[in-house]
Amino acid sequence: MAALHVIRLTGSATYHRGFGSRSILATTFAWGANRELGATTHGWLIETTASLEDRHAWFGRLELNGKPAHDLHIHESTAVFTVAKLQGGYTRYRAPRHGLQPGVGATLSAAFVPDALRPRYGGVGVGTGVFLTIRAATHEMTQ
Repeated sequence: MAALHVIRLTGSATYHRGFGSRSILATTFAWGANRELGATTHGWLIETTASLEDRHAWFGRLELNGKPAHDLHIHESTAVFTVAKLQGGYTRYRAPRHGLQPGVGATLSAAFVPDALRPRYGGVGVGTGVFLTIRAATHEMTQ
């Protein structure tokens, strides 16, 4: 099988805003484009996290992507299909220990495909997840 040549271009912007003594809102907007086999596809993402009092993190994400048929293993077509995913969740972080802060969280997501893909992939796909995470503990900044 021959190697596929892909030219990729990406860009993103992130906005952070603190509120309260230990809370922050962070939002990222990202875009990407792949050029392969003479066609260009685009992907978009917006993601927001609200970390409250260094213990609670609420997050949400929306992705919208153009996927060529060959990426979806549909070899009888050369079309580009638009697919999307919406995801949200929550993480509860424990007290820091030894410079690390463990957490436990849950997520709920929904994936959307166009009508042409429903016979192969179904309609709206719903997913759930429970996870463990660990992050570096925050440090106080002093002058």
